[in-house]
Amino acid sequence: MPAAPPELVFRSRVNLWIVLILAGLLGSLLTGVLLALAGDELEAGMAFAVLLVYVGLVVVVVLPVRYLLTGEDLVIEPDLASHRIPYSRIERVRRARNPLYLDVGSFERIGIEYRKGLGRYAAVAPAHPRAFLAALRERAGLMPRGDELLGAEHRPSHPD
Repeated sequence: MPAAPPELVFRSRVNLWIVLILAGLLGSLLTGVLLALAGDELEAGMAFAVLLVYVGLVVVVVLPVRYLLTGEDLVIEPDLASHRIPYSRIERVRRARNPLYLDVGSFERIGIEYRKGLGRYAAVAPAHPRAFLAALRERAGLMPRGDELLGAEHRPSHPD
């Protein structure tokens, strides 16, 4: 029985300019909280609540994520809810265009569609996307088609 391939680890990419914008907004919020503290208690409480929500979002965006390619799965950790995606369930891999994935600190994202119930989607932003895609393609047995990679069930039955 052949040995399982070694686990590969890819770190997430966080764009510095996103961090700088978030830090600037944090400064503005802190100024607002300080000004609200000089006013009444309700304004101060509301400003503090907004600040806490904002800090939580910043932590989620800049929190480092690891993408592990094991012998059988892609493991995303510590995403909001760490999860495991079996290679056999991956249907399509392509550039992610949806800006609503706030838990990825980069606009250079890769979208992974996979089967789980009615369907699932994960956005990842590895620091080295080409190496990540090459390793994922090899381990999951994905086939390139245009600018995407396809799993076995989405491959055309005849060549284009």
